[in-house]
Parts: sequence; structure tokens; C-alpha cells
Amino acid sequence: MPGAPSIAVGGEDAANLPGMPKCSLGELAATQAEQESPPPQPSPSKPQLKNSHTVEMLAQSSKVGLEGAPTPSEKLRQLLLKHGSFEKVEGQLVRWHEQKKAKTELGGPVTKEWLAEHEKWTKISVHLWLVRAVQASLMLKLRRKGDLLPEPSAEQFAFDDAPTERLDAAAGILVKGKPNQKAKTLADNVKQSLKDLNQHYKDLTGLQASVATESKESELQRLKKEALKIFIDCTKTDLSLNNWAMMLNVLMCPLGGEESDESSSDDFVDELLMGLASGMHDPMLARLAKCARAKDEANVCRNLHRLLQHRDFTLQVRISYANIDIKHATKRQHVNKVPWPVIRLSDWVRFVMESQPQLLLAGNMLSQSHLWEPILEDFWNKYQPIDPGHIVYQLGLNRKRTLPFMLHGDEGRGRLKQPLLIVAFQGVLSHLGVDRLNQSGWL
Repeated sequence: MPGAPSIAVGGEDAANLPGMPKCSLGELAATQAEQESPPPQPSPSKPQLKNSHTVEMLAQSSKVGLEGAPTPSEKLRQLLLKHGSFEKVEGQLVRWHEQKKAKTELGGPVTKEWLAEHEKWTKISVHLWLVRAVQASLMLKLRRKGDLLPEPSAEQFAFDDAPTERLDAAAGILVKGKPNQKAKTLADNVKQSLKDLNQHYKDLTGLQASVATESKESELQRLKKEALKIFIDCTKTDLSLNNWAMMLNVLMCPLGGEESDESSSDDFVDELLMGLASGMHDPMLARLAKCARAKDEANVCRNLHRLLQHRDFTLQVRISYANIDIKHATKRQHVNKVPWPVIRLSDWVRFVMESQPQLLLAGNMLSQSHLWEPILEDFWNKYQPIDPGHIVYQLGLNRKRTLPFMLHGDEGRGRLKQPLLIVAFQGVLSHLGVDRLNQSGWL
């Protein structure tokens, strides 16, 4: 049979034996009985000699197979016992090779556990693969045969294991099995939209500072109109990103092949496209864009202030009140005691130690006292020759539990150009460790 695999029998190729006779199950059983008590036989004819020689070698191979693991000859004997002739065995082997080749090309049904254990896929990669497979089957109207897709070469699903891992080859994008030339343009649009959103966020931050210090009514109205315009732009950009996310549901990345010099793929863009396809979005930008959904400018300003005053956008630092003297606007001689809101330095330090203690403890957490206590003690021991009259040494404070910090005062102008004193504090130790400075310039 042309193209059929050869079968080795007793070190001899059965395909090269001319006139190989058929061997039935009865002949094999009789041959085995004759091997146990072989009687003397007359000289057989030439065809009988070939037949007995083949059966004799099969019987010898069966004895070898019983002693250890199944040998190729033993497997051949089992196939002969099952199918009855060499022609049927060859046909069975041809069908087996065809099925193996088809499975290699088509693939087979897999489970999430198999992908995680054997292919080393991450959980998010397995989940996205399954979601894309179902979506592709519904959108392309594929007919399934059992658990296999009829044309898997037109669909290939592959994702890199880590979001920051560089792909082995250029990642192209296929739509219904054909290259999509608009993929690069789509990626460029997404990057440009992100830049626009970041710029809108910076502009809104600047507007917030301007509104807080501006006193002219005309200027406030101008700032409100500018804020409304930025909100509208943010909403438009957000809608565009949602539309691209829907388009990306039909995009599939193929398996990596040979590297190409024409590739312009970017790891950040690949991660971004996967995020958009899975429905990931920025909740803060969504809430910020929602502020513009008002009938007039007054409601837009109200929505913005509500958003900025929410606990999710403000630091939960305790605000204390100090009674200060306030002169009346018209009667300058009349003085009132008014509680003035202030933030004490102790409340700032308490908030930092509860939320981000590494900012003041040289990069260590509050529970790692065995790491930051020696650092604080070493600092105060080295600082004593420079300023021996410091209050820490006068009061005999515990050097392991005393935080060093710096104060900076600067005079500014508030509303109606009133003088304002700004006091800031900063820890001496850097959150990057004792080998790094916590400021630029001279101490």
C-alpha cells in the first residue's frame, strides 16, 4: 500500500516480504499449539514456508512480550489477533496516523486545569481565552463537532502569561481569520485618548486651585464655563473608549510565530487592549464625567464639589478648631471669637502612621519595629554632635521612638490678597531607605 507505514517482525520488514499471506485467528491458535509440542513436519512448499516462518516469529515475539514490557512485535501480535490479517492491520495503522495528524492540526478539548498546569497560563489568561472562544463561536456562527472546532486554523487564541512579559514574536490581530490592518490605528487612538484624559485631569486640578483663590465674579464664571467644556470632552472620550471596547470583542491574537522586523507592537498597548476588551475602566474618570450630566452650570459645579468632598477623594485627617479673634468687616473695633479650622501636626503624623507608615519610618511598616528602631536611634546619636542642645537631648526622650522631621514656613496670599502663612513638614528619613535623601538641595 503506497504511503503505509512499515511493520518490523523479528527484525525483518514485513512490507518487503513478497506475497505475504493472510493469517486468521484459527491459524494463529493452531500455530501456538504446535509451538508447545511441535511434531515433525515434511518439507513444506515455498508459500507454506513463508507462512510458517512468519507465524513462528510471531510466536517467539509473544514469549518475549510475556517476560517484560510489550515490545513492537508483541503489539503487532495483538493487532493480528484483533484484526485477523496484515491488510486489516495496515488499514488500522493508516487510520490511526490520520487521526493523530488531524488531532495535531485541529487540537482537542482542553480544560482550565490543563491550561494552567501544562501550558502555565495564568488565571486571567485562561478566563479571557474561554470568553473569547465562546464569543467567537457565536459571532462567526461556527458549527461544532463534538468538542472540536471545524476550522481552528482560522481562529487562534493566545495570551502572554504576564501583562509585562514581552511577547516571543510580533502579535498580529486577526478578525475572522484575516489580518486586520486597522489594529495599529486603533492602538494609536487609544493611546492618544489616554493622553487627553490625563491632560483633562491636570486641567481640572488647576481649575480647582484657581476657583479656590479667585474672587472676581466674572473670572469665576469663565472658570465654570471652562470646567464644563472639559467635562464634555471627558464624556466624549469615555464614550469613544466604550465603543472601542465593543469592537475589541471580535479581535483575537494568534499564536506567536517567527519574529518579524516589521513588528511595531508595544507591551503597554497589548495590555491596554486586553483590559479594554475585558471591560476594565477607570472608576474615577467615570464619576468625573458623570458630573457634566447636568442641565446648567450651577448643577455641574455642585456635582463637582460633591465629588471632591467625598471620602474616596479626600484624606481622612482630623480637623480641629482653634478660637481666634476676627474683626468685623465694617466695625473694625468689634472683635468676635470664631472657631477656625486647623489641622494639627500630631493629627497629620497619626494619619500617616496609620495609612502609610513607611513614609516616616525609612520604608518600613509599623509592625517592623526591629528594623526602624535601630535606624532612629542611630540618627539621633549621629545628630547629637551637630546640635547637642536639641530638645530631644534636653528632655531625654526615647531615641528609638522619636521621629525626626523638618518644618518649612512660607508666606502667601489668600482671598482678597490677604496674607497667609503656609507651614509644611517633611520627614528626614526617606521612604527609599537610609541610603537616599528625602529632599533635593542642601539640608
